[in-house]
Amino acid sequence: MEHRGYLTEVYRRYPDPERTLGEAYRKAIKGLTVLIEENPDDARMKTVEALNVQLQQRLESLEAEYRDFRTRMAQELEELKKMVKERMA
Repeated sequence: MEHRGYLTEVYRRYPDPERTLGEAYRKAIKGLTVLIEENPDDARMKTVEALNVQLQQRLESLEAEYRDFRTRMAQELEELKKMVKERMA
């Protein structure tokens, strides 16, 4: 189907439609909401916050394990030093 007349003028207005329409799309998409209840950025933020809480808990757990490990190693080192001293005496 050919379009002569009114549509040819529209096509001439956009010599590079992929670029110009793509730019218009990128500008408009931020304000576009289609049948969703919350902003996608809000949903992403909630996901990131939940992950942050999980990571914080894991970090605290690992730090506690590390402190316990260092304490045990220090105690074992002292015991080994005592054993060596006793054998040397």
